[in-house]
Amino acid sequence: LLRVNDIDLGYWPSSLFGDYLKSSATFAQWGGEVYSPDVRKSPHTTTAMGSGSFAEDLFNVACYIAHIRVMDFSYTWKYPQYVGTYSDEWNCYSAYHYVPGYMTEPTLFFGGPGQNPRCP
Repeated sequence: LLRVNDIDLGYWPSSLFGDYLKSSATFAQWGGEVYSPDVRKSPHTTTAMGSGSFAEDLFNVACYIAHIRVMDFSYTWKYPQYVGTYSDEWNCYSAYHYVPGYMTEPTLFFGGPGQNPRCP
């Protein structure tokens, strides 16, 4: 379920995923992706991800996902227990799990400019 300002915007029933999601999921993913035939080539694509800023630039600059929740077996919305980030081309695009304090909700930042001095 995708909900913004208490408005349901999207729902993906388990039937869309065949046998892979009959009763529950073992993990969830959020993030961004860039496709170009120039990915992993030199020169790299100039296609930006998110706002075009690296994740480390944080609020008001980088793209982010906040208020992330998963539903447990008791149908209660909770913060995900284990949150990690990954970027397979960290010189071009980055991901960052922002944690301002103990037991706060996860905020995931991601993005990047694509080709840049760090990513020729």
